[in-house]
Amino acid sequence: MLKYVKKNVNMKKCVLFLLTIIVNCLFFICRHLL
Repeated sequence: MLKYVKKNVNMKKCVLFLLTIIVNCLFFICRHLL
């Protein structure tokens, strides 16, 4: 059970990290277009 929770937390961190990168990229592109 603990292993599963740990794995899940790591996955959430990964997803958050990817989302942050995507948002930053979009922001960067938008700024350049404007």
